[in-house]
Amino acid sequence: MKYRNYSLVIFLIAFTFISFIKENKKGVIGKHTKQHYPSGVSGGFAGAPSDQNCTVCHSGSTQSGAGVNLLALSQNGNNVTSYVPGEVYTVSLTTSQSNSVRGFQAVAMNSLNQISGSIAVLSNECAKVLSGRATHNQSTSSSCGSEWKWEWTAPSTDEGQVTFYVSTLAANGNGSTSGDQVYLSQHVVGNTLGFSETSIEDRYDFRLGYNQESNNLAVNFDALLVQNLHINLTDITGKSVYNYRLGNSFIGENSLSISLPNDLKNGMYIVNFFIHNNVLTKKIYIQN
Repeated sequence: MKYRNYSLVIFLIAFTFISFIKENKKGVIGKHTKQHYPSGVSGGFAGAPSDQNCTVCHSGSTQSGAGVNLLALSQNGNNVTSYVPGEVYTVSLTTSQSNSVRGFQAVAMNSLNQISGSIAVLSNECAKVLSGRATHNQSTSSSCGSEWKWEWTAPSTDEGQVTFYVSTLAANGNGSTSGDQVYLSQHVVGNTLGFSETSIEDRYDFRLGYNQESNNLAVNFDALLVQNLHINLTDITGKSVYNYRLGNSFIGENSLSISLPNDLKNGMYIVNFFIHNNVLTKKIYIQN
C-alpha cells in the first residue's frame, strides 16, 4: 500500500510540473506572462526620447499619430496655445480610432528631455497618474468614449517649449497582444509659438523618395545618436501591410535603400519611417 501511495504522489508531482511548463510556454504564468494593462501602465511608454512605446508589450505595428491623436490645452473652458509658468490647465486627448479597446500614455517634457510641470487626475475622467505620466484607467470605450482628460500644472519657471509625447493603443480585442496598432505623436506648446507638430524632416534633414521602377524607398537623414530604425507601410484605410525593423542608425549621414514587397496591390500607401520614436510620414503611389 505504501508503494502505491508513493507512486500516486510521484505521478501528481510530475503532472503538476508538466502542466506548469506548458502554461509557461503559453505565456500564462511566471516571467513569460503576456502583460495586459486595462487599468493603465507605469514606466516610460509614451514615445518620448528616453521612452519606449506600447509595442514593447503589444506585437502590432507602430504608426504616425498625426491627425489621429488630438491633444488640446484649456483653462476655464477656453482653449489656449501657450502656457504661463505655475498656471493649471486641463489637458484633453482624443483619438479618431474606433476600436472597442483603447489605451494611452502621455508625458510633458522640456528641451532637456526632463518631465516638465506636474500632472493630477480629474474626477470622473478616464485618466490616472503613474510614474509622472498620464495613462488610461479603463481600457474599454464603453464608458470612456474616445477622450481622456487630466490636469497639468505648468513649470514654475519659463522652460520654453514643452512637448507632450503621446502613445495611443488601438487594440483588436482578440484577448492577446497581437495585431494591435500603436500611434505616436508629439505636441509642442510654448509661450509664443503655441501648439505645433514636431518636424522630423528639419530635425534630421530627412529626405524620402520612392522609385516606381525598382519598387524601392530611398531614405537619407543625419543622426547625432545611434537609434533603432523601422518602417511601417499602411494602406489608405490604416491597415498595416508591411512592417520591418532595419537595425540601428549610424552617427552622421545615413543613406538607405529599402525594397518593398512586390505583391502589393496598385494604389496609395502611407510610409511611416521611425527613428526611435520619431516618425516621418509620406504618401506613395504603387503601380506594378
